[in-house]
Amino acid sequence: MDEKRNVTNNTDRQDEEQAFRRAEQQAREIAARTGTPLVTYREGKVEKRAVDATAATNSKQAH
Repeated sequence: MDEKRNVTNNTDRQDEEQAFRRAEQQAREIAARTGTPLVTYREGKVEKRAVDATAATNSKQAH
């Protein structure tokens, strides 16, 4: 039973990672398209960064 649970947890974790990557890419594309900064939380601080439109679309093609 525990072994089955571990397999399920690993699969769920992989699905979560993919979902976060898709959400991140979509946020970058929206920020680039609308000219708004991308807001992130890093090392205990909120950061606002401009997103280059070409970089946002190129990173989508790379994945």
